[in-house]
Amino acid sequence: MRVLFVVVLAAVFFNCCFLGIQYLKQIKEIENYKDVSNMNEFTLGNCVLIRKANGIKTFPFLFGERLYIYDIDKNQWKLVKNIMIPFLGFGHNLAMNNETVYYNKFSMEEGIKLYSKKVSGISLEKEIASQIGLYTVTDNYMYYLKESEAYDEANYLYRKNLKNGKDEIYRKGQFAFVLRQDHSRLYLYDNKKKEALEISLSKNTVEKCKEVNEASWMGYVDKNKFAIINAESIFVYDKRKKRKIYYVKNQKKENKLINDSAILKNKNLYYSNGELQFYRLDLNSGDTKCIFSVKDIDKIKKYINNGDNDTAVNFTKSYITIDVSYCNSTKRIFLIYSYEGKLLKEMKLKSLLL
Repeated sequence: MRVLFVVVLAAVFFNCCFLGIQYLKQIKEIENYKDVSNMNEFTLGNCVLIRKANGIKTFPFLFGERLYIYDIDKNQWKLVKNIMIPFLGFGHNLAMNNETVYYNKFSMEEGIKLYSKKVSGISLEKEIASQIGLYTVTDNYMYYLKESEAYDEANYLYRKNLKNGKDEIYRKGQFAFVLRQDHSRLYLYDNKKKEALEISLSKNTVEKCKEVNEASWMGYVDKNKFAIINAESIFVYDKRKKRKIYYVKNQKKENKLINDSAILKNKNLYYSNGELQFYRLDLNSGDTKCIFSVKDIDKIKKYINNGDNDTAVNFTKSYITIDVSYCNSTKRIFLIYSYEGKLLKEMKLKSLLL
């Protein structure tokens, strides 16, 4: 009995020290990194946010989840927060800006309150908003929608001053599905008017692309164009000529529908579909190339073919990360690819609560 007590005490001491070191660790990549951060894009430079479930190996922290910043280049983990309450963990509304991490929580149902926490030194959690659906953030301002979807009621765009905490209505509409910042432009979609909007934050001008069906991602191409993705199509809107240039149109196969994560790098659009096939689309030539397919990995092929997975895709500065959780299973795998399509790393992780 005494030996068991000593072993348990040693395990507690070791894990407390281990987590303490991870909490105090500094990651140079995120220090003074000035950039815009969009919800559900869990990256900053080549750092990415990763949730880990507590369990036997993290005794005495058996329940809840931990939220980490993972530096891919240096293979370093920085603990942001540890939730130790049973059936409580982090939601999917994550973002990272400079030295601040934004997150929500869930307890059986998806949380709507948004919190922030500094990752330098020792800091306390701060509640940012009582209701958040979508948001995008810089050092000074957060733009947000209270609901992520809107079909019959208004859903205004708000702006929060992060210095004094004051909120204001920035634009009225029935906005839904997408809210991003890119190159000092704000991109959002009005579901009532079926319009995709580009708002210049420096000039306070608005460009509208009409007759758009439920945009899920939008981004800057150049001063005269912006890209729009929905589940069935990919196209670029030419603001001068007031016309759409389609690259993918009317995709109807369910397993080929386009996911809502993408990135534009040097006029190349990187995106994926329901089968986790990843493509590089050259917006100048229109050429499309499949750079890799996750279902080529034999051990997870059957889950992707059956659609039996929950996947989070993120595009960092130099890497593509895919966090695959298998539904009705305890299996979870985290993959890191290069933009050339080479599998660089594969990590097995404990399945999450949600």
